[in-house]
Amino acid sequence: MKWLTSFLVASGVFLLLFELVIVGSSDFSVAGVSGALLIIIGLGTIMLKHLVLRTEIGSDKGYHSAAKENYSEYLGQTGVALTVLRPAGAAMVGNKRLDVVSVGDFIDADVSIQVIGVEGSKIMVEKKRRQTN
Repeated sequence: MKWLTSFLVASGVFLLLFELVIVGSSDFSVAGVSGALLIIIGLGTIMLKHLVLRTEIGSDKGYHSAAKENYSEYLGQTGVALTVLRPAGAAMVGNKRLDVVSVGDFIDADVSIQVIGVEGSKIMVEKKRRQTN
């Protein structure tokens, strides 16, 4: 990219000098205007390099969009809602605080819940139904 910027600026300077020395008119013609545009474009690419973020944050550098934990072990387990689930909130399942999403109605805090589904890091819960013996 450096060679392109250098080429654009050098070509622009050449065209401006050609306009001033060879053509020698007081008004700018095609060569002068083209030279000025090439210089502006060349300098713009230099400035653009400093304005655009080029740093990549990828998983190869340790950045992940979600935890790589397997939440399927909580499927079917019961727990207690720690916060009101409207529909998202926190629950204690198996001595672990989890971020969960309720399916259906809102669930109040301190209500028994059951994990009914897991999709990646999304844990879906509903109110625990009463067991009849």
